[in-house]
Amino acid sequence: LRCTLCSADIDSGSLIPNKALRAAALAVKQEDNRRLFHNAALRKRRKEMGDQIDLSKRSSRENGEDGAEDGLHRGVQYPFSVNEKVLIKGNRRTPEKFVGKEAIITSQCLNGW
Repeated sequence: LRCTLCSADIDSGSLIPNKALRAAALAVKQEDNRRLFHNAALRKRRKEMGDQIDLSKRSSRENGEDGAEDGLHRGVQYPFSVNEKVLIKGNRRTPEKFVGKEAIITSQCLNGW
């Protein structure tokens, strides 16, 4: 075994495991894995919602509807799609009577998320 800094020979029997450092590294690795999983799930959900929006745009074009609104929404990723059921989590300004209730998205809006 060689030192990574000075390349000197190291006797592996003289090494003492640092259990606190091992535990800290494990905690950091688990947090990184949790974030990677969360971000991957979020990207998948956004892609699925984008696919749904693309299908609705394609069907409206096939039905001869005007696509003038396409330019307005280009590049915007909405957190929910119209008619999607959501659970209201709320924040400190949300009245308690709404928290935990189910709601249906009626229009595309970026306010409040």
